[in-house]
Parts: sequence; C-alpha cells; structure tokens
Amino acid sequence: MDLVKREHKENITLSAKFPDLSENYRQLIENTVECIWIYNLNHKWFRYISPSIYKLRGLTVDEAMNESLEDSLTPESLQKIKNAGLDRYPKFIAGDRSDNVICDVSEYQQYCKNGSIIDVEISTKLVVDKETGNIDVVGVSRDITKRKQQEEGLLKKLREQENIIKVSNANSSEEIPIPRVYLFGDFRVYGAGRTDPIKWRTLKAKELFAFICHKRCELIPKWEICEALWPEMHTEKIGSYLHTTIYKMKKDLLSSGINVEIKFSNNIYRCIMPTMYYDVSEFNDIIQNSYLPFDRIDEPLALDYKKAIIQYEKGYFAEDGYIWSSCYSEIYGEKIHLIAIALARYYISLRNFMDATHILLKMLDLNNLDEVAQELLLQVYIYQNDRSAFLTHYNKFQQLLFDELGVLPKESIRILYDKFR
Repeated sequence: MDLVKREHKENITLSAKFPDLSENYRQLIENTVECIWIYNLNHKWFRYISPSIYKLRGLTVDEAMNESLEDSLTPESLQKIKNAGLDRYPKFIAGDRSDNVICDVSEYQQYCKNGSIIDVEISTKLVVDKETGNIDVVGVSRDITKRKQQEEGLLKKLREQENIIKVSNANSSEEIPIPRVYLFGDFRVYGAGRTDPIKWRTLKAKELFAFICHKRCELIPKWEICEALWPEMHTEKIGSYLHTTIYKMKKDLLSSGINVEIKFSNNIYRCIMPTMYYDVSEFNDIIQNSYLPFDRIDEPLALDYKKAIIQYEKGYFAEDGYIWSSCYSEIYGEKIHLIAIALARYYISLRNFMDATHILLKMLDLNNLDEVAQELLLQVYIYQNDRSAFLTHYNKFQQLLFDELGVLPKESIRILYDKFR
C-alpha cells in the first residue's frame, strides 16, 4: 500500500517522472488543452495525469488519479473500453505490434465532477516501460461534446425532415406533406407523412424506380431503361419483364399514396411524377450555391457543408450498388471531396484542429488513398506538435501505398516527414 501511495505521490508532476524532458516540452504538455495521461495496466493505476484534467472534467490531478475506470466512465463506455482491451492487450503481450493493436482512437462518455456527462475522443498507444517491463497506456483525451451536439443537431434536423417535409398548398395557406426520396446510402422512398419506407415486392421494381429518380426527367427511352436493368438479357424477353416490373412498381408506390403516371409512345416512356423531396437535389443546391472552388467559407456555409457530408456519408446508391449509378457516384464523390478539404482548411484557419481532424478522417474512411486528405491530416498533426500521431499515421500511410500501389508517398508528403522527423 505504501508503494502505491509513493508511486502516486511521485507521479503527480511530470518533471518527477520524466526528468529528461526539456522545460519547453514540459510546459507544453502541462498546459495543453487536451488531457494527457499514462495508465499502468499491470497495477491498474494512473502514473500521470496532466493538470488539464481540471478543464476537461473539473477534477484536480489528485482526485482523478484516485478514480477507478468505473468512477469516470458511463456503463456503456466502460464496457466498450473493456471490450477494446480484451481485443488489443493479449495481442500486444503476445508480441503483435501492428498499428491497430498499438494505437486506437475511440469515442466515450465520461462523468464530470458536477455530475454532467461529456463526450470525449480518447487516443491511446500501448508502450512497454523499459525499466519495469510493465505495459502502459499513453492517452490523450479531448472534449468533443460541442462537435457531437452539432452533428446530432444536424442529424436530428435530417430525421425530422424525413417526416415533416411539406410544400405550400397553392389554394390555401396550409402546408401539406409530400413524398420523400433518398438516393444516398440505401435507396428508400417514403409516402407523404409516412415514417416507414416502401417495402418493394421485387428488387427490380425498386431498381426501376431508383433509375427513374436517378434520371429525374419526364422522357426516358425504352432502350435506356432496358440496358440499365437487364444489360445481359436477350432483347425479345426484355419487353415482358419491363411491363411486369412497371406494374409491380406502380402498385408498391400506390400502397404508400404515391401516384406515378407512366405513358408509352414511340419507344419512349413519359414518367409524370408528383411533387417530391429528393435528398440529392438538396445536396446539389448546397454545391451550386457555394463559391468555387469552395474556399470562401463562413460559419453558415460550414454548417451546410457538414450537412452535405452527413448526407453523402454512405455514397450515392452505395448500399444498392447499381452499375448505372457508378459514374454519378464518382462525380458526387469528387464534389464532396472538394467540400471536405475546404471545410478542413477552414477549421485549420480557426485553429479548430479537432473538427479538421474529424472531417479528414471521414474522408479517409471513404478513400484511404486520398493523398490530399492524408497530407492535410499530417499537417494538422504538425500544427498540434503531435509527433507520435504524425509518425504513426505517416508510417501507416506509407505501408498502405506500398502494399496497394507499390509506390512511396508523393514528394511533398515525404518533405513533411523529413522536416518533422
């Protein structure tokens, strides 16, 4: 017990535990906004917690160091961090030094001294103490409550929008609900005021209406529909399949109160659609109302960009994988890339590195070979003077490029590495 107390007392200050650190580095770590901490896995205690824990959770260093994980984390987050540990720690002990074992970035919820709960992003790295052979977790905790609230607000608006989208009635001041169509992610269609999407009788009936919504024009040649839906089928059979599919599609739409009138003349289908909301139209409005090349941003426009990124997050018809949508999927992907890069640079200009990192990581989830996003993220780590994150990310990206393409990072990224190293 005396050893435990002595260990705690000796590690309250960073200088006592790490006397070889220069004064400049010591002041930087002690005064950073993020909370830096070291947790000993063998003895299950905190070896060090930076004074910024007070800004994060309202606790003194002494109070925080005497806490258990059960005291600091909500039950859901406690279970989450235990599950992560069961996956990583045995592999680390067994000698696995892969990036996904050594490093982790996850979101949790923690209690503050006043009883409130905050959302935190915790970056951890497993290291071996050379003196004792014990395993330490070196962590950085950041408050992301505002960012989560903003994102949840946008998502709430989108969910509310799914249920209450209305248009003004031309004959009165009353507003009436309209059907809604969502082309990003999983293609889904809602009747006016309905909360459940249409359940299609067949996948082809769903794909036919998806193609019509994708075209969003009244006149569509028969051959174009047939080539999109049945590219490998013999011509003489397609007509029968198309007629049956149109019938089933219209029946499914009518079951949700959506009346689509389809007329055929001179091998051209005329599709007369009711007034409907399309998420892709709103996405296009954000793009078209922006300043090319999307670099003149203010706070209202930043919120619009965030909304566009949330809308696009799963890609254009990404869950359905229609071959005929692939070209537009690439076009929208390029547009969202430009928006995200501009938004990240906007946050960097405000020194809001947390939101910049969050946006860039979203882009890398969509395309981890995106060198523009990779380089910008590395620059963010330089601005934060986060050497560990920089080197870890650079090495991971360098290995990815070599494994996937057999090449090294481009020259500008290698120059960043040489300078920061």
